[in-house]
Amino acid sequence: MRRAKIALFLGTGMFSERLWTAITARVVGKTNRLQMHGSPCDADGILPMPIERRYPGLAGVPLRISEITPRSERLSPMQQRLLTAILGLKDVVRLGLAYQAPYRAVGAPYPRAFRRLAPAPRLPEDFEPDKDHLAGVAMRGPFSILTRRVDDGFILDLRHIAELPVRMPLLPGGGLAHFSRISSTALRTDWIELHGQRRVPGEPGYALAEKRMMVGLNTHTTLIEHLVNCHMSVAGSCALAAYEALPTRNLLRHFLQPFIAETIRVNNSNIDGLIKSEASNMPSYTGCRLDTLNEAIRRAVVEFDLALMDPEQRARRYGTLDEPGFVTVQSCVEVYRLFRDMTGRFCAEALDTLDPETMAFVRLLDETIPNGICGALAIRDLGEFTREHLAHLLAVCAFTASASHHVVADMVRDYMMQFHVMPPAVAADGWCRRGMVLEKLNSMTIAGILRYRLCGTRVPMPNLAAERVWRDFQFALREHQATVEADPANRRFRLEPELLPSSTHA
Repeated sequence: MRRAKIALFLGTGMFSERLWTAITARVVGKTNRLQMHGSPCDADGILPMPIERRYPGLAGVPLRISEITPRSERLSPMQQRLLTAILGLKDVVRLGLAYQAPYRAVGAPYPRAFRRLAPAPRLPEDFEPDKDHLAGVAMRGPFSILTRRVDDGFILDLRHIAELPVRMPLLPGGGLAHFSRISSTALRTDWIELHGQRRVPGEPGYALAEKRMMVGLNTHTTLIEHLVNCHMSVAGSCALAAYEALPTRNLLRHFLQPFIAETIRVNNSNIDGLIKSEASNMPSYTGCRLDTLNEAIRRAVVEFDLALMDPEQRARRYGTLDEPGFVTVQSCVEVYRLFRDMTGRFCAEALDTLDPETMAFVRLLDETIPNGICGALAIRDLGEFTREHLAHLLAVCAFTASASHHVVADMVRDYMMQFHVMPPAVAADGWCRRGMVLEKLNSMTIAGILRYRLCGTRVPMPNLAAERVWRDFQFALREHQATVEADPANRRFRLEPELLPSSTHA
């Protein structure tokens, strides 16, 4: 009883806000430091295990993690104890719904301590007053990768998020939104439908329906696109397969190193902060119970399609590949093609053959990535697998670890921190609770860590042909950066190679 009273006192006032601000600033300040790429370490090792052994609520989910972190990626014993203490502290000193005051400010409550680490978020132009917020993000920016072309316009379909129950006094987010084109560079929102009720712009209840769609975008991107698709299904699976199947002398292992750096360490620590308990960030700032989120993860894994991690295949399937105005979608495709050219040359010029170690890596990916790799490669089974298929597979894995992660973790920053437009959850009064805002703010600040850059860094390669491929890839990235800088009107909505991480290390 005494413990509960102490927790209630600590979790409902300015004390908890200041404490978690200080902790977040310290974590980011200590870890947000650029690292040099190195060669694979002979002392590294992993112990793969089913994900349910760490997260029992994910029983039956066909994903794997490692019981241990590779030695070269491990935190010091003191850092590990501190991390464990921080995660334990969340059970006692909570923000979330424990801090009930409505947050009605415009923009983020961005502390001075955070401004010393990264610039304050700026208001996206599509979130300016009197703009059609939802139509803006449906056409350009990080959320536009979800927009689909239909016969009479475009849709954002977040009905799967609308099905997730939330704690009182919150309202479910998500729904279905329909858009029409009004120019080559703009859409308008025609209507939003949620739980059978359709709202059109200007009528009573529309503003709240729009916010609930924004909540759905927030939840889907954080939980599905970022956590499940990038961290768990592709980047984590690729890192595990590389460590398990490829000895450090293997050329493919050297090639993969920049794209898997620290992935296992981050997955072994940061996922705990998101979904370990009811006090973890995702249950806390979405208002969904942990079992609800576990079920959403389970469904996302069952429905996972590696082809959608290929931005060209996704844009073609969604009908936006050649649609005017879809700047971010087409920018993803442009950058992906640079990856695809690079991996194609690597497989053609540096790899002599598909040796047994490489095929062991491929088989592990097919077993570990949900629903396998064959569908994305348009083959029936691995008996048809060629070096061209390996090039395609490597491009998807590398692009996911680098560029896809950037889109759903870094490009969303300015949007998700505008809590008056895109809250992590919303109540019937149209506002989020202050504790949930602060929880999301801290999570987004940590997610912005950049430790390994894709551009401008040398990657040791034991093969001259591989070195030449990497050097030419760097040159192509710099050329593409120049084209982005020469397009000031759209620069903010395009992928800039110089901003890309090389791996999912945050």
